[in-house]
Amino acid sequence: MNFSTRFKMKDLSALRFFIVVATVVHSSIASAESAAVADVPRFEAKLDKRGFIDVWQLRRDVTVVEALRVFDDTDYCFPEGDPDEEPPTAEQIEETKETGDECVAGIKRDYAAYSAIRDAFNRAWLPAIRTAVKRGDPVAEVVLRYCDTTDALDREGVESTCDQDPKRRDMAEARLSQIGFIPTNPTGRQLSRYRLPIYRQPNDESREYVQLEVLEKFSGGALSIDVNVWREIFNSGNTAKNRKQLAFYDRDALIEAIQREATRAFTWGRSGEDDPLVFGGLKLNRKPLTPGYLTWGPAKHYGGWNTIYTGPQYWRASPIKVYFSDGGKSEITLIAGKGYSPFEETLASHLTKIADNIDRYLKEDPRWAVFLLHRIGHHEWVPEGMQSATHRLNPSWEGDWVLEKESSNWSSPMYAASGHAKIERDGEYFRISIVSKNASEPLLDVKSCLLRYSGGLTYQSDGTAHNTLLGYFGSSGTGIAGRFGRDGENREAVMPFDPAKRYKQVLMQCENAESLSSPRVRFLLLAGDTLVEFGATTPFGTGLAVRHYRRAR
Repeated sequence: MNFSTRFKMKDLSALRFFIVVATVVHSSIASAESAAVADVPRFEAKLDKRGFIDVWQLRRDVTVVEALRVFDDTDYCFPEGDPDEEPPTAEQIEETKETGDECVAGIKRDYAAYSAIRDAFNRAWLPAIRTAVKRGDPVAEVVLRYCDTTDALDREGVESTCDQDPKRRDMAEARLSQIGFIPTNPTGRQLSRYRLPIYRQPNDESREYVQLEVLEKFSGGALSIDVNVWREIFNSGNTAKNRKQLAFYDRDALIEAIQREATRAFTWGRSGEDDPLVFGGLKLNRKPLTPGYLTWGPAKHYGGWNTIYTGPQYWRASPIKVYFSDGGKSEITLIAGKGYSPFEETLASHLTKIADNIDRYLKEDPRWAVFLLHRIGHHEWVPEGMQSATHRLNPSWEGDWVLEKESSNWSSPMYAASGHAKIERDGEYFRISIVSKNASEPLLDVKSCLLRYSGGLTYQSDGTAHNTLLGYFGSSGTGIAGRFGRDGENREAVMPFDPAKRYKQVLMQCENAESLSSPRVRFLLLAGDTLVEFGATTPFGTGLAVRHYRRAR
């Protein structure tokens, strides 16, 4: 295609603007990065007396390299246009080409600078890691062969999980299996329905195979599931035609509950899809992780959507039942639920096995902890050796608050209420205590309840009738948090909020608020001098309670 036919004439001005902006932005980044990388950092591999690698120093160095990573993709410097429109003039073509060439030059310059840093890192660490592997260092071999751990290493010539040669990949996976660190065992390609060794489509046998393999991986603290495997293991519908199918539902609920209940893991979440809840792979460089959007206690959001996903159901919130028809007779069968001892005992057994295996790994070699994640609340995970910052609230939250009105049910009007709340500092933490006249579920009184940002913000109004402050619940798309700028039953509850702004969600984490052992949802939003509290015992229906507090000081 001739260069002159690549652009719409009417869009040329906008196109030039895009390229100029892209170049200016990239150049600004480049200037900052170039200043930062003008002197290549000094990397020095550290080994212990055995010749095994210091994984904590390695993680620090990997963090430096990965933070400076840039790509050599220059395609966006010359965006494609529509050849059906009138072509630009020769002068316009030349001007656009010059701007694009400057963009390309900047990218190449930045990539060269990054490559110099990556090369320096590999000169320091790659020989040390190879030597450690020869001396029998299992952690070093996992870092070298398992590509998820970091992309800072140059694995050219190394049998690894990202090798282009399938035979060499198989060699790497076989060696990782011999090491016996379960989180490196494959859960994606080998276990997905697309590469099951015998079965081409999901059926009773393949589903059982995959579910059992997932539970085996879970036992080693690997609580992430490939998205294709995820589709394989979870059943749609609520009917079992025989005992084998009934067992599928049992394992469905068990797998879902384990992911919700485990307090430590090497990996967690789903991989292979764009989901903020995917913390997935086995990585050296991980920051404390939060979902990045509003959370609803034990409920999960599905994908990047506002809708809530709970798998089969959250077992603590309500019993999980299926229709079991065996021998022509149909009956409702309980498979999971609070107080149902067969399920609770099986879940407890699996959680104990996970904890014991993690302890075993750490006892055999404490360096495995470089991959370990610790859970805070339902959704936040913090890597070993790091600290969460979600408890560091803005000072504006501190103070005494007078309860003015409330509603126990989202569909009911608010009414006058009596009580007070106090938010005060406890070192670097903030805690809330609440005493109210009519305390009841889900808004029970609390004492010194820890406050944390969830990482989520309320949704901003787009001017439509269906836009809501807190997103949507369930597949029906029913708004749960009042429509901005519209008359309706929920308008009073959201009046303190400016529809043009977004507000940070603060979780209340304690026994009478949000805890791992309860389906209760409880959180706060701050709108100037109005503190708004939300609560629910289940994140569905009209059971969302709300309170308004006025700042007293």
